Amino acid sequence: MSSFSWRVWLALVLLFFPSTVAADESSLLEGWRDVWVFRFLVNMLGYSTIIIPGYLLISYFKRTNYLDTGSGICFPVIKSCVFGSEAKSGLLDDVSVAPRNEGNSGSSVRQVMKLIFCAAGLQASYLTWGVLQERVMTRSYGAQTPEEEGEKFKDSQFLVFMNRILALTVSGLWCIMFKQPSHGAPMYKYSFASFSNILSSWCQYEALKYISFPTQVLAKASKVIPVMLMGKIVSHKSYEYWEYFTAVLISVGVSMFLLSSTPSKHPSTVTTFSGIIILVGYIVFDSFTSNWQDNLFKYKMSSVQMMFGVNLFSCLFTRSATFISGGGV
Repeated sequence: MSSFSWRVWLALVLLFFPSTVAADESSLLEGWRDVWVFRFLVNMLGYSTIIIPGYLLISYFKRTNYLDTGSGICFPVIKSCVFGSEAKSGLLDDVSVAPRNEGNSGSSVRQVMKLIFCAAGLQASYLTWGVLQERVMTRSYGAQTPEEEGEKFKDSQFLVFMNRILALTVSGLWCIMFKQPSHGAPMYKYSFASFSNILSSWCQYEALKYISFPTQVLAKASKVIPVMLMGKIVSHKSYEYWEYFTAVLISVGVSMFLLSSTPSKHPSTVTTFSGIIILVGYIVFDSFTSNWQDNLFKYKMSSVQMMFGVNLFSCLFTRSATFISGGGV
């Protein structure tokens, strides 16, 4: 590598990753493993070990018209994974046309109690999750004395993997214990939502190394515009002008709060350029996930089946990534 090229490369590293500044070139190279872009590329390499073979197999089965010509023990599995069933009655349609007894006050009370329970459970779960994830990612471990700096947890991919393992276990047990609708969607379609979901989760954990959790929550409140844009691209949705106006107002308000805050007034709003990039990735990937899942609900499935299918692929993706990176078990 020429002297000029090395200087350009070094300048880019120092611009995006000032934490990797070192006394000499060898120390700088050794610090690459702590750079978030390097970890991101390693994760993508791990995901590709599942995505590329899967894409080739799906293309082969569709190209050879396996649904009409296939047979044998593997046929039901391949049909479920690649083709699914053609039923598209849809969970949302089922709910909309389900018979209701408007005069039954007992049923209304149950619906209200169910809504309160779900809302309280959602808020409690997200609050607990937010506190724990910031505690894991920002605190130092292994310090024997207060003077020692200790070491911070760095493997965001392992956290995503453990999160998905637990979600897969819970949803799997629920599907076993309670009868679910007949499955209609090809299994591979869950992989799209799974891929974007694990990337958004990884970005969410990784961003906490550069920004605080309150800042992350505030930025997430401004993701209305990306969600709407992704809805037009993925789901071909249309929105009213007042919805765009409301989304812009929310985004402008959050941006004004973050940009006008100073470290002395609001230490929780301190951020870095790397944190902004990762946060943008989190918002974009999360916007795609919700819209793709909305499309999947056109098939006849329950929310628990959605949870199981997405987390099944998430476990495969994240396990391959942790194996490549050498993290976890």
